[in-house]
Amino acid sequence: MNILNSNEAFAAMMAGKNILCRAAGELIEFDDLDQFPATIFAKAGYEFCIKIEMMELGGISFTKPLTLDEIQDGQDVFTINTYGQSIYISEFGKMTCPALIESINSGFVQRDAENAKLQLQAMAKVLGRELNGDCLVVRLGTDKPKRNTGKKANNSTPTAANDASVPVEKKTSCDSAITNEPEVWKTSAQEAHETLKETREIAEAFMASEPALEGVIETEAVKLIEKFTTQIAQCNTVDSVLGLRSIFLANGHLEREDHQHLCKLTEDKLLELDPEQYAPKSAQIVEHQEYLDTLLNDVALAQTPVEVNALIRYTKTWTEQQRKPVIMAMNKRLIELSKQNTEVTVPPSLMVRIQNAVDIAELYELEAEVRTRHPDIQPKLMDVAKQRRFELENQVDQVELNS
Repeated sequence: MNILNSNEAFAAMMAGKNILCRAAGELIEFDDLDQFPATIFAKAGYEFCIKIEMMELGGISFTKPLTLDEIQDGQDVFTINTYGQSIYISEFGKMTCPALIESINSGFVQRDAENAKLQLQAMAKVLGRELNGDCLVVRLGTDKPKRNTGKKANNSTPTAANDASVPVEKKTSCDSAITNEPEVWKTSAQEAHETLKETREIAEAFMASEPALEGVIETEAVKLIEKFTTQIAQCNTVDSVLGLRSIFLANGHLEREDHQHLCKLTEDKLLELDPEQYAPKSAQIVEHQEYLDTLLNDVALAQTPVEVNALIRYTKTWTEQQRKPVIMAMNKRLIELSKQNTEVTVPPSLMVRIQNAVDIAELYELEAEVRTRHPDIQPKLMDVAKQRRFELENQVDQVELNS
């Protein structure tokens, strides 16, 4: 079980995982988040973990098989061998090959040996069988083999592990008996030797694409690219290509340019394997262009900077190249709106009406209207109003003098 801090737990929850919580350092069991306040992620003194989902088959419960997005580099995974009544332990990343990826995608890989055995028992029970005898747990890629049966070895009888290049890390018992087949799992030394020989051949095939037995992890970028390029070319299913992509993207010894190169190879391979699914859709291109034209028109008609900036939210799922024309149009419209705000023009109709006011009473009404106009143009209009007031007042004085 991986213990998470509050930040990791919150990120996992946002990714759709079920999160459990408990007080840090306590021996109590983890509990569901609904038993804690909503502010639990902001509080100190708590620890979290991801709730592992269970499933039931044939009346036997076990954890759901692992998926690629759950596995971390360096994690031990347990692959179920259905035809050999055994379980292979391998280190993901170091021991990863197309066969392992296909096993994960097919649902035959568990997070621990106990649940792998339970799943193996459940599958057998659904088929009307019950497993009997020892279930081999084999670790792949170790130089020194060992066999732990839980019993003292008979010195007069050669052990099978002495002849095996793939070690048996531990040998545990699967419950009950195979119905009407009591001798399927042999117990003699010679027959155990044959079983382990078969296990060795299976393991070697399983590790064919990885130099795991040498105990060396490849870190040189050029060799890694060559290896992944070969593996991509050998993939014959879409799932294996997608699984391999997850592996090289998680490889910390490759640079961004290396990932981009390998991603291009996987895109070409996916197009080769399933052209109907992965070929560019002309209809999608046309639809995107229509949507783009509509969005550009909305940008051009926006009346305020707020309206312009709000339109960017419709491009969240677009690529940088797809968003480029929208961003350019937005910048252009923002500049236009900025110029409109600084270059305010005087409404000629109001100015003309002020200049042509016939008396002081009409001028008072026009001055009240001036106060409703933009503050930047009010001084200009008021100057015109003062001029007209002076003219009207002087006209009155002149009339009085003449009379």
